[in-house]
Amino acid sequence: MTSSETSFASLLDSQINQVTVYSNQARIQRNGKVELGGQEQELVIGDLPASLQTESLRVKGQGEVAVRILGVRSERQFFTEALSPQLAELEQQLDALQQEKRGVGDRRKATLLNQGFVQQLSEGLVKPLSRSLSRQQISTEETAALMTFMGQRYSNQAAEILALDAEQKELEQKIKAVEQQVKQLKVIRPRESQRVVVAIAPSGSGSFELTLSYMINNASWKPIYDLDVVTEARSLTLDYLAEVQQTTGEDWSGVALTLSTAKPSLGSLPPKLKPWYVDERRPLPTPTRPMTMRKQSAPRGEAYGDLSSDELEEEMLAGAVLSAARPAPATAPKPAEVVTASASQSGAVVTFAVGGDSDIPSDGNPHKVMLVRDNHPAQWQHIAMPKQVSFAYLQATIQNPSDGVTLLPGKANIFRDGMFVGKTQLQNTAPGQEFRLDLGIDEGIQIERELTERQVSKKLIGGQRLVTYGYRVKLINLLEETVELKLSEQLPVSKTEKIKVRLSQVTPKIEVGELGLLDWQLSLGAGEQQVVSYQFVVAHPVDLPVTGLS
Repeated sequence: MTSSETSFASLLDSQINQVTVYSNQARIQRNGKVELGGQEQELVIGDLPASLQTESLRVKGQGEVAVRILGVRSERQFFTEALSPQLAELEQQLDALQQEKRGVGDRRKATLLNQGFVQQLSEGLVKPLSRSLSRQQISTEETAALMTFMGQRYSNQAAEILALDAEQKELEQKIKAVEQQVKQLKVIRPRESQRVVVAIAPSGSGSFELTLSYMINNASWKPIYDLDVVTEARSLTLDYLAEVQQTTGEDWSGVALTLSTAKPSLGSLPPKLKPWYVDERRPLPTPTRPMTMRKQSAPRGEAYGDLSSDELEEEMLAGAVLSAARPAPATAPKPAEVVTASASQSGAVVTFAVGGDSDIPSDGNPHKVMLVRDNHPAQWQHIAMPKQVSFAYLQATIQNPSDGVTLLPGKANIFRDGMFVGKTQLQNTAPGQEFRLDLGIDEGIQIERELTERQVSKKLIGGQRLVTYGYRVKLINLLEETVELKLSEQLPVSKTEKIKVRLSQVTPKIEVGELGLLDWQLSLGAGEQQVVSYQFVVAHPVDLPVTGLS
């Protein structure tokens, strides 16, 4: 190298233009342009996150002249001052709020002192005023005016204390919010960073664009869903969204965002199997003193199967709201256009290319991104369990189209005709597979269940006492369309051979399922009424007490 070709370093201004987010990390791509003069030099990209995975650094470039990349190295940087001016501004705001809170506290103390003084003065005036009234030294009008004045002062001070308490509570909430922001910035804006130095040797003068990519932690995404069922059209609008969050220390502004289900952090080698040992079971050591059991409180509400009475009340309220008619809009407004991602799938890996104008700040908060919006036909089925609750539940079955994308496991918010009805966990659903949604109570099906018979036999048969039970369930379809309904009842199941249970009559005819289940698949036309009835007999020794039948 001649003296005219002495190497020097220059700071390269680079911007993040592409981000690929995986389940627990992200791949960042930066681009920066520089004018080269023909001599060897080092390009420095500074202020990079300290959590950058140095082994993942990749560098490439292109330009008007041929360039050889001689080497790439990373260096750690340490700072004595905070990197973010936003942090200093928040700390000033926090200090001002705390001073304001102290001022409110001082005003409250002063008002309390004044109120206490008025109260002591009022109590001290009782006897002197009584004597003055008895001696006619003061009139009753003057006494009443004085007491009214003292009472008004006390009431005004009490109202002022309440207002100061409310102001103090509001300030505490503001302080808590700012403290949380300060905490996040102190975590995501560390006093340590990295810089990357790229040594290059150009063949001549001209412009050159350098591309730097690296992997970084503290970034993730997860799928979420908004599922809006339109009852009249029997269809489902599925919004496939993603919640992206990151605390990498870098804000992603106007980037081409890609979300992937690949797992690059798992490495390239399969795991090794370790020995699987079995051994004899050894008895646990006997405790030297008995353990004290703490009594637990009973659950709130009387239980009905898997639902408490409180939950049943919530279900009834939800059903009443959902069954109300919704007024039609005067005009048909045009819906806003929804920008979705481009989805692709390779094997089990699903990739969503969101676009080139995404903003995900490094604040740790979840940011929603729309991936897919699809409309799917739905098949309805009503489910009724009159023994537990006298309502029918609506269930929808939806098929993921064969040309659709895989629905990843995630939380789903369920809406019915635009009204929120609950949440569910959507399981992994490949194209062509089905999934079901529970849509809450449908009061369009009226259900009445009654005990029609309870008879204890007077004669003993083989030393056995027979008790006969009969039930009838009446179903009325109040809707203007035919519905498919699955009705489930059950027989008692004996835990001992001494007690026998058998089904004696059933209409319509069905077979008893496992654990005494009786399932009818019924079709009810608009306005149609059907009756289901069954009878069973319990046989047990006359001297054997039986529990669980009531």
